[in-house]
Amino acid sequence: MEWQKVVPVVVSIFIIIAIAALRAYSKTLAAITATMPVNVALTLWIVYSAEDGKQSPFTDFTWSMVLGIIPTVISVFVAYLA
Repeated sequence: MEWQKVVPVVVSIFIIIAIAALRAYSKTLAAITATMPVNVALTLWIVYSAEDGKQSPFTDFTWSMVLGIIPTVISVFVAYLA
């Protein structure tokens, strides 16, 4: 078993579980976590499924994700400067 292939999968699974759990407590924190590029599509699917296809909560969460991109961009910019 190659750990270099297994570890990213395990980390992604934990991130997805964390997003699902965080959604119930803090939509903003869940949205910030969800803006990681690998998880965007999976997170939207989780939220859509959890809300039984209702558009309003799904739209609110999507907007929170858009706002969550701002701290991500700032982090990338700061890392670039360092």
